Amino acid sequence: MRDSLKEKIPTSVWQAGRSLYFSAIHSKQWPAAYLHPQRRKSIKFLNKYKDIHKGERCFIIGNGPSLKKTDVYKLKNEFTFGMNRIYLAFPEWGFETSYFVSINDLVIEQCADDISQLKMPKFLAWHSRPYIKMTDEMAFLHTTYTGPQFQPDVRKRIWEGATVTNVAMQLAFYMGFEKAILIGVDHNFKSKGDANKTIVSQGD
Repeated sequence: MRDSLKEKIPTSVWQAGRSLYFSAIHSKQWPAAYLHPQRRKSIKFLNKYKDIHKGERCFIIGNGPSLKKTDVYKLKNEFTFGMNRIYLAFPEWGFETSYFVSINDLVIEQCADDISQLKMPKFLAWHSRPYIKMTDEMAFLHTTYTGPQFQPDVRKRIWEGATVTNVAMQLAFYMGFEKAILIGVDHNFKSKGDANKTIVSQGD
């Protein structure tokens, strides 16, 4: 239905309506996103990471099929960002990523217990807070769909860019990394589907 409406409505009108919609959402989020105790704690937590890796390099590890053809073990002693359910590969790799990032509400809701048990610093979307209990090594990021804008200060509002990889890159910049190398961030998949659409898998 969304696609059919988009075809009938002039682009300028559609974009104006979209901007108003997301502005309304942002205006509702704003007070809590900056004044809520958990967000104040998150901002204090993030203060520690400002330029902490200045001049260094990091690897942002995606979850694409190409990881199966990559010798990830070579990254054991590198600074790394893992995303979503990447922790399932830790036993096989023999190490854990330096940082963990997730902004997908469904992933966080379904895997809250697993994520909470991860020992590395974790960066999660503020809008996912109903699904997971905050821990000492966790920060809630104020991520939104509005943008596009690369945010150099992740203590402020961050544009999600429809992918957690985009948020990880903004975190890497904030931490001072001079070079961020993407691994397993694939752009070609055999399975096709609509972007940002929830799929319910049928298990045996």
